Amino acid sequence: PCGFCGGSDCQLAMKGQKWTSTCSLSYNFRASTAGQSTDKCPSSNIPIICKLDGCREVHWKYNFPKHLEKRHAGWQDTIMPSFVNELQVSDEEQRRIGIRDDLRRPWLVVPVTGSKRIL
Repeated sequence: PCGFCGGSDCQLAMKGQKWTSTCSLSYNFRASTAGQSTDKCPSSNIPIICKLDGCREVHWKYNFPKHLEKRHAGWQDTIMPSFVNELQVSDEEQRRIGIRDDLRRPWLVVPVTGSKRIL
């Protein structure tokens, strides 16, 4: 879904150093600052280019778990920790955007040597 309107018809593209969208509700933002959750701006939902297996598809951060599940079977075995960190949505951010305590969950769980770890 679109990170601006929630619809499914909007497209994202990187042009130079700027993101453009076909969404009528889109607005200009700096991904470097918009990607940080703060009390004033709680959402870090920004477009991110997939770095797995030369994929290069663009998805909104909050949609990435679904993308990984659909397009990259076994992603847990090949994903770089730095990319997991880029995709992570902390418990604090989930609280800031209004997810109830009983509904908050670890965002991405990556198995390591027989156990699961959250990056």
